[in-house]
Amino acid sequence: MSRPGLRRLAPVLGAVLVISAPAAGSQARTDTDDTAGPLDLTHAAVLQSGPDLVVRAHTSGRWSVADLTPGSGRALCLELERAGWPSRRVCLLGSRSRRGYVVVERGGVRRVVAGARLARRSPTSVTVRIPLTALALRRGALAWRLRSSWSGPECGSDGRLCADSTPDNRSGVLRLRTPRLVGCARRGPAYRRRGSGRHRRIALTFDDGPGPYTPSILRILRRHHARATFFALGNQLRGRGPLVRRMLREGQEMANHSWNHAAGPAAWQLRATSARIRRLTGFKPCLFRAPYGAVGPGLVAAARRFGMSTIQWDVDPRDWARPGAGAIAARVLRGARAGSIVVMHDGGGGRGQTVAALPRIIRVLRARRYQLITVSELLGGRLLWRLR
Repeated sequence: MSRPGLRRLAPVLGAVLVISAPAAGSQARTDTDDTAGPLDLTHAAVLQSGPDLVVRAHTSGRWSVADLTPGSGRALCLELERAGWPSRRVCLLGSRSRRGYVVVERGGVRRVVAGARLARRSPTSVTVRIPLTALALRRGALAWRLRSSWSGPECGSDGRLCADSTPDNRSGVLRLRTPRLVGCARRGPAYRRRGSGRHRRIALTFDDGPGPYTPSILRILRRHHARATFFALGNQLRGRGPLVRRMLREGQEMANHSWNHAAGPAAWQLRATSARIRRLTGFKPCLFRAPYGAVGPGLVAAARRFGMSTIQWDVDPRDWARPGAGAIAARVLRGARAGSIVVMHDGGGGRGQTVAALPRIIRVLRARRYQLITVSELLGGRLLWRLR
C-alpha cells in the first residue's frame, strides 16, 4: 500500500512502537468512521526532548497496558521512516505482572530497550520516552505515523480487528537535532541525602574524576542507556575537555566536587570548579558534593550562593577501599531503595573494581524495575538542553 508523503523518503527505516502484536491470522478493519473503541486514536505527538524521543498518544476509550500482550490483538504502533536506514520495530509490551516495557525488533529478533520510560496520566493516554541512542536515531528528518488496533463488539462479529491511524492520510515530520546539555534547574532544599521514595528511581553518582577510568564507566552507561551524575574535581579537568563534553552529550550530568578535594573547601574552590566546567563544556552545574562528606552550614550556604544544592548520599559501597567487585555490587544492591543516591568513584585511585561491578549493579537494579537517572531528575529538577 502506498503512503502519501513518504515516497520521497524511500528506501525507508521503519521503527515501530508496538504495544502488542496482532493475533496470528487476524484481519484488521480500517477504522474509517473513527469507531469509539479503547484504542481509537484522538490525537498524538512525537517530539524530541533533549536526548529522548517522546511519544504521546490519546485515545477515545480506556485501556490497560497489562492487556497489551503479544497475541491479544491490541496494538499501538509508531512508524518512523528515514531514507537509507535498515528496518526496525520498537515495541512497548505489557503483562499482568509488570509495567509496560519497550523492546526493539530487528530481523525478527527482539531485545529490551534499556532506559525507556512509560507514564500514564489517565486510562486514555500514554507517554513513552525512549533514548535516541537506543534507537540509533541521529539528527535529520523523520516521517512518523501512529497506528492502533483492537478487538471488540464495535469491530463486528466475524473476529476482525478495528484499526486506526494518525495522521489519517499522511505522515507527520519530526526533525531531530543534536542535544547539548547546558545546565540544570535546582529545586527543593539546599541539602539533600536522597530523593523521594514515591517512584522507583535511583541516582548513581561518581566522585573524584574525571580520571583514567571515566571512559570505561561512560561506555558501560551508554551500553545500558543509563544516566548518572559525575562530581568532578576542578584540578582533574585540565586536558579532558573532549571527555567531559562527550559525557554531557550522552545525557550524563556534571556536578561540582571542589577544586582539589580539600576538606572544608573555601568558596573560591567551588567558584573556580564551576567556572572551569562551564568554560570547557558550556554547562553550568547546579549540584555540589563536599569532599569526604564533611558538610557544615557555611559550606551549604556557600554552595547555594553559587546556585548549587549540596548533595550527599544514602548508599556507600566504600569502593574507594577496593573490597572487590563482588562486594561493591552486593553493597549497592543491598542498600539501594527508591530515591537512593549511590556514591561511587571514577577517580582518586585505581577504580577497576568499580568498573567491573557496574554492569551487574545496572542489570540487577533494572530487573528490580528501577530507573537510573541523574540527581537533578531524582530530586525533581530539570536538565536544560539546547538543540542544535
